[in-house]
Amino acid sequence: MTDLSKRGLSKTEKLKIWRLWREGKNLSELGLTVDRHAGSIFGVLKLKGGISPWNENVENRFYL
Repeated sequence: MTDLSKRGLSKTEKLKIWRLWREGKNLSELGLTVDRHAGSIFGVLKLKGGISPWNENVENRFYL
């Protein structure tokens, strides 16, 4: 695992987690991908209730 003094996840790590979560990966697989414990991944997903946040880079065609 990574250095325990490093706190939190970077924006790129969070984006990777959400992308893999949408693909159906489990917490253990996500943790291995970003080299963190599954509990750390759970904390990120729990903040949004496990529902992937809207991708800010994608334009919403239906917005008037």
